[in-house]
Parts: sequence; C-alpha cells; structure tokens
Amino acid sequence: MAVRTAPAAAVAVIGIPMIVWLLVNATGEMTTWWLLVLIFALLGLSALVLHFVQAPRS
Repeated sequence: MAVRTAPAAAVAVIGIPMIVWLLVNATGEMTTWWLLVLIFALLGLSALVLHFVQAPRS
C-alpha cells in the first residue's frame, strides 16, 4: 500500500514548497490571493495521481 501511495505523497510534499516559491514576489512579500487556488489545485493533482496509481479492484 505504501508503494501505491508514494507518488501522490511525493506530489503533495514537493508541491508545498513549489506553491511558496510561486507566491513570493520580487520584494519578498507573499501574494496571498492565489494561495487558496493553488492549494486546491495541489490537492486535486494529488487525488488524481492517487486515482491513477491505485490498484484495480477485483
């Protein structure tokens, strides 16, 4: 089970620093109005990856 969930976990763990990197502007301030959209996109992407690597039901 851990092998099947590893890709989705990797997307979630790598995605959080990527969101922070994308939201910090040149002055070092964070543009917060995109934060909620990117967090929901990250959750959706993690769920999509988990769906595709899930073992088939028998």
